[in-house]
Amino acid sequence: MKKLVFSIVMVGLLAACGQTDEQQTQTDNDVSIQPIEVDLQAPSALDIGESTTIEAVVTQDGEPVDDADYVEFEVWLDDDKDASETFDSEYQGDGVYDFNHSFDEPGVYSVQSHVQARDMHTMPIAEITVGDVDAE
Repeated sequence: MKKLVFSIVMVGLLAACGQTDEQQTQTDNDVSIQPIEVDLQAPSALDIGESTTIEAVVTQDGEPVDDADYVEFEVWLDDDKDASETFDSEYQGDGVYDFNHSFDEPGVYSVQSHVQARDMHTMPIAEITVGDVDAE
């Protein structure tokens, strides 16, 4: 009789341990990863030769991201992305990564930030009109 009671208690304990591990695994799998968000801040218009600061404000779940793997800015004139230039950013704090640039030719420039952080990548684009550009 004692062996039967002992066996039933042991089976019950093992079953309880198994449920706890299963419940923990299910809880771990229920955790969702929030995506990184990038607010690319650039002026919409500039004069030729005017210097400006372009910023990428990087957050995740509303909190600043201060540990991005890299934040780069790619700049090209009109639709000529093949002739683009890439610039490294400087970290300013509070999730703000920036670079300073001036544009020497009139036209519509695209600025694309390339942000790699916390195993995620995002690439928002902004346009800047430099100088007097005739509507085509």
